[in-house]
Amino acid sequence: MSAEERMILEMLREGKVSVEDAERLLNAVRTGGEQSRRRSASLLDSGWWEEVERSLGETLSKVEDRIARVVTDLPRSSLRMPLRGVKRKRQREAQGFEPVALDDGTFEIPANARVEVDVEGGALRVEEAPGPAHVSFDREGHDWEWAVQALGDTYVICVYASAVWAGVPNVALSLPPVRSLTCRVSGGSMSGLKLSSSLDIAVEGGSLQLTDVTGALNLKSAGGGIGVHGAGPSLTAVSAGGPISFQGATEALDIKTAGGSVSLDHALLSAGEHRVESAGGGVVLVLDLASTVTIDAAASGGGVDVNLPGAVGEARNRYGTGQYTGTLGAGTAALQLRSSGGSIRIHAQESEAPAGQTTE
Repeated sequence: MSAEERMILEMLREGKVSVEDAERLLNAVRTGGEQSRRRSASLLDSGWWEEVERSLGETLSKVEDRIARVVTDLPRSSLRMPLRGVKRKRQREAQGFEPVALDDGTFEIPANARVEVDVEGGALRVEEAPGPAHVSFDREGHDWEWAVQALGDTYVICVYASAVWAGVPNVALSLPPVRSLTCRVSGGSMSGLKLSSSLDIAVEGGSLQLTDVTGALNLKSAGGGIGVHGAGPSLTAVSAGGPISFQGATEALDIKTAGGSVSLDHALLSAGEHRVESAGGGVVLVLDLASTVTIDAAASGGGVDVNLPGAVGEARNRYGTGQYTGTLGAGTAALQLRSSGGSIRIHAQESEAPAGQTTE
């Protein structure tokens, strides 16, 4: 007997309800209880819990995937994800890359080699020197690994974390002149000295500094600035969140920066087409007076200031914007300057040293 039935019978005994009313109440309680039991049995028989469990499982799986993607995309400086370096190494092994014999970090490399350097979590320093290639580190440890792999004329030097929250050391690489050098550095900075190879470099989370370089340059930086000194056939540089500076000579200059300024110091431009764009920062151009260049400059959010002895041109500044069109020398090179949110300053300086060499 249920609690409701006992209550109705107690009310009948005390005379609070009639026999007819008690019967109706008892029938209602019993009928309602039976219907409730039938509904419960129907829900259990329908497998509703299995459906809810399946739906919850799918939702949790999607949440886990999203969390994994977010964690993987975190800056390398805040979290090391060792599976990235391990995964790429295994992928190369599946492609046929084989380990290179090492003698205390030293190995032979042919002059026609294509070299790739992949560093995760540490800084990289590369210097060109005759003789075999050599890799060294500023500390030892058990939570990181490195390897040299080769397939044909392609050599890969990889340094990566082997445990979560691992600390990868700074890497120093010395190598002879090679056909091309590609570097990927995540979570650290990179510097290069006396490099004659064609360079393709991407740095995430640190700055990029190159000194006395003479090859074609393709440079990218996220979160740090780019500085270049040298002379080469071309320079393409893109920076997100950092400034770009260049000192030297080139026949093809293409610079873009977002959130940083551009500085071209003692630039020698005598041929080719050149373009500089800055969003959120100004542009300062100090031209070598030996340059022969036609200039087209425009700034929004700032003016254009020009001081080029011997140049023929006109600057117009009005209502927070500025423009300049002019020619220095024979105008054999073409330079386009654009600045959004900053001013443009164009000045000149006499030559003090040959292009690509340090001035005293």
